[in-house]
Amino acid sequence: MIEGSLPRRYAKALTGLAIEDGLLAEYGKDLDSLAMIFRRDPKSLMALANKASPRRQRKQAALEICEKMKLKETIKNFILFLMDKERIDILPQIQKAYEAHHDEYQGIMRATVTATQEMSPEQAKKIEEILSRITGKKIMASIKQNPSILGGLILQMDSRVYDGSIRSALMRVRENIIQKPV
Repeated sequence: MIEGSLPRRYAKALTGLAIEDGLLAEYGKDLDSLAMIFRRDPKSLMALANKASPRRQRKQAALEICEKMKLKETIKNFILFLMDKERIDILPQIQKAYEAHHDEYQGIMRATVTATQEMSPEQAKKIEEILSRITGKKIMASIKQNPSILGGLILQMDSRVYDGSIRSALMRVRENIIQKPV
């Protein structure tokens, strides 16, 4: 879930521009790249957002980053706009919100599937196909491995979690046994 309405509003506006320009995926890649840099090196984002430094210098640094990364002109202008509004610090949240708008526009739903063992690509594809039929959307699944679930699967889509793990079933049985008087 993306916190705050401001990142969602900025992302929605940028998504609208991307659709108009026919560059929805390209703008998303640019935002992903930039947000990834800031996640790996939070100090660089903090430096750009630091109001103690002159805005002109911070804006110039942001421009240099954009040019070095060869970002699309619209993304570069968007970053400079965020610098002018002193909102560059919410770029990672904007990127997440943009990804959500992109997925919604493309009819994509992201899912996380947790299994006890590593899945083959064929198994992962089969799960995506089944979920696509159920949801009516294209599913992009990321597969995680967690031996502690003992068996079965845990599926997370949006904010919903479907726990079909053996560990969870055993816990429910245990709770039923504890709650029932003898």
